[in-house]
Amino acid sequence: MNKRTKEIKFKQNVAKAFYQGYNSILPIKKEELELIYYGAVFMQLMYMPCFGNDAVEDMWAILKFSIDNKGILLSAIP
Repeated sequence: MNKRTKEIKFKQNVAKAFYQGYNSILPIKKEELELIYYGAVFMQLMYMPCFGNDAVEDMWAILKFSIDNKGILLSAIP
């Protein structure tokens, strides 16, 4: 998230590179895609308090972005 503009951009090329590396060692099954997504959402919720009160709005915005763009996020996983 851009701190000044509050714009959120998903760096699909970075995510694809990460998951390609992961997938080369431990292949990801299609039925695991939903688990990866919901695990990431859960982790976001779990760690929100760790970032303090000043980050709450930004963390909720990132979570909303994730929910609104689930398909795009999952498309980065080969």
